[in-house]
Amino acid sequence: MKEVRVGVVDFAVKSLSAPLLHLNGSGYENLYEQLSQAVVAVGNAIDGVARTVPHMRDYYPLGDAEKAFARACEEHLARLDRLQAVRDELNAVLRSVDEQEHDRRRVRGAS
Repeated sequence: MKEVRVGVVDFAVKSLSAPLLHLNGSGYENLYEQLSQAVVAVGNAIDGVARTVPHMRDYYPLGDAEKAFARACEEHLARLDRLQAVRDELNAVLRSVDEQEHDRRRVRGAS
């Protein structure tokens, strides 16, 4: 029998709080839809931010162009990393909700 940890999702080093599916809660369909939309929205944000990649031509008038450009590139990648981390966390919570629903359906089918 598979052990299911409800309410806490192990994610890399930190644990995330995941909603528990129950009769008085938001319901699987609502949670799944909201989380799915959030994942897509963050994905769109990642695409938008990725298109703002720094170009050397925008930094050479600043004097030490190589240093300024390198810093801009580091900051750009850090922004993308933070957005990816948010999308990964949302996906982890979404998987938890989805696994809970699949387990509930399996149990209902077995009874």
